[in-house]
Amino acid sequence: MRKTSLIILGLAAAGLLLGLGEPLPAAAAALAGLWLADRTPVVGDTPIPPEAAAGVDVRAVRQYREQHPGATITQAVAATTCR
Repeated sequence: MRKTSLIILGLAAAGLLLGLGEPLPAAAAALAGLWLADRTPVVGDTPIPPEAAAGVDVRAVRQYREQHPGATITQAVAATTCR
């Protein structure tokens, strides 16, 4: 749904700019819309297979982060699972 919306938005902006006689910004809008639609999600949308988190003890990670305030979740997981 998100990809379709971004493609439509980019093409609509390109069509509007092309109709106004601005071919260069129209091409930039079309390319930006297609680039945004094709981006790989970075945070929040990344699927995590259930077996990837099987060995992680949530309480141990929380305790590690409480004892090491500057530690990230990734560092805490690595430290508590001995990876």
